[in-house]
Amino acid sequence: MPDMTFEEISRANGRTRWLDSAIKMSVVGLVLALIALAALVVTFEIRERSSSLSARAVANLSEAVRQDPNNARVRILLADAFSADGRLRDAYEQYQAALTLSPDDPGALAGLANLAMAQDDWRTAESYWLKIIEVLSVNPMAAQDARLEKAYFYLGTTYMELKEYEDAARTLKEALRLKRDASDTHFLLAVAYREMGLDVKFREELEITLMFDPRMPDATYEYALLLLADGDTAGAAEYFRLSADGAPSGVKEPFEELAKLGSPEDHLSKAQQAEEAGDFAAALSEARISAALDPAETEAIRIAARMFEKTGEPQSAKGAWEKLTEIEPKDEEAIAAIARLQKEAE
Repeated sequence: MPDMTFEEISRANGRTRWLDSAIKMSVVGLVLALIALAALVVTFEIRERSSSLSARAVANLSEAVRQDPNNARVRILLADAFSADGRLRDAYEQYQAALTLSPDDPGALAGLANLAMAQDDWRTAESYWLKIIEVLSVNPMAAQDARLEKAYFYLGTTYMELKEYEDAARTLKEALRLKRDASDTHFLLAVAYREMGLDVKFREELEITLMFDPRMPDATYEYALLLLADGDTAGAAEYFRLSADGAPSGVKEPFEELAKLGSPEDHLSKAQQAEEAGDFAAALSEARISAALDPAETEAIRIAARMFEKTGEPQSAKGAWEKLTEIEPKDEEAIAAIARLQKEAE
């Protein structure tokens, strides 16, 4: 069996699938991904690690069920293994058998909800998540139960798929009440607000998302679009670069947005001209764009570092000089600048 539980794999894969598609939302509309357990995605990742792992798990757990057929927990584990092996019908039968033995078992209900989501049967999934919430909420320690937070998270995702954004927002806020630092939940809530036309709340939640996960590919992409609309091209370029660097294979949008900004050579030339003219703000902006377009362009990073100092941003300057030394470890100007800025900060 894998080290992660079935539910943990579900959450991790759900997050990835959502992020993969969310980058595309502003370009092709709201194309919501299958964020709960996609059993076939779990199958893929498990098979990537070992083609026989899930088959061995099925065999071992089938024997365990044969020896102890009235053990609901073992049947749920077998159902999880069937799901990971792509045998969804068998998984469904085992989850139902577990419910017969242990009515309203949250694990069995979650498995059935995940199977429903994997088949785009969102209303059925909704009914299961609601039942899980009902079952778990009666526990006096419900607020400490991670399963309840996950149920709200996936119910919110279900409402997103159904385009019922007000219900999604309400449900996702319940999930955040239980787990305030869940960046994926903050991001989904941000998108729900955007689809409701609540632009201020969309931006606020997006910024909270980035506070918890500064490199989330889809969140950085969305934030870059906001900065671009604000006229902050340099900031947008840097966030598009973050998105591009973290984007899954096959995602093109952040790269396309970077390409629209022009060539790094052109922006570097403009930065050099602006620096010579004493227009430090323009030089900084152009250098930042150039460095975002070509992260290995050391001269752009160098100009940005100098301009950060000129414009009174010593911490940003130090960060830029340090970035330069990552590429050119023996660069004397950068080494001296870092030492000087460090001393000034003491």
